[in-house]
Amino acid sequence: MTKLKAKKEKTREKILGTALKLFSEKGYLGTTTKEIASLAGITETTLFRHFPSKEVIFEEVLKRYSFLQKLKELMPQVEDLSADKAFTLLGKAFLERLRERKPLITILHSELNLYPEQVRNAFQAIISSIKSEFSKYLFKLKRRGELREDVHPEIAGQALLGMIFSYFLLKDIKGVPVCENFSEEDILKEYIQIFLKGVKK
Repeated sequence: MTKLKAKKEKTREKILGTALKLFSEKGYLGTTTKEIASLAGITETTLFRHFPSKEVIFEEVLKRYSFLQKLKELMPQVEDLSADKAFTLLGKAFLERLRERKPLITILHSELNLYPEQVRNAFQAIISSIKSEFSKYLFKLKRRGELREDVHPEIAGQALLGMIFSYFLLKDIKGVPVCENFSEEDILKEYIQIFLKGVKK
């Protein structure tokens, strides 16, 4: 990588990191490109050389910092694991990433319906990509004969992710006690066992 390319990439990373911070604190609607540029230590003109609009910046932030990237990194690691260990690893990683992005998710949850259509579509595209990546792994398990023939990987994958997200939404976002007599580890383990009993042969 040339020095010029390295400098451009560094500036790009700075913009995205700064945008994540501001979107998490002020939401998409409350953040301006001028603020992003100022906090990143660059001019707004420089920012627009890298990203043509706030919408595009938001799309890139979602791609870079959502669970999608982490999921892609984990897939090679779970290939040779048992289904129990694989889904435990994926489930814990999903919950961990949700908590890392709690401020952003909290704001998205409350104001997403107010966003421009392009931004809402970008958000939905990321969610769809996460579900698609997850279902690919389930398809592999099905081809290997580890899942029941009548299991639909897309639906099954969404079911597990949905259980974990609901737990996060209630406990972390809403502050509602969830199964107080059980540890979080036991709760996640139970979710995964319920899931596996429903899909495995």
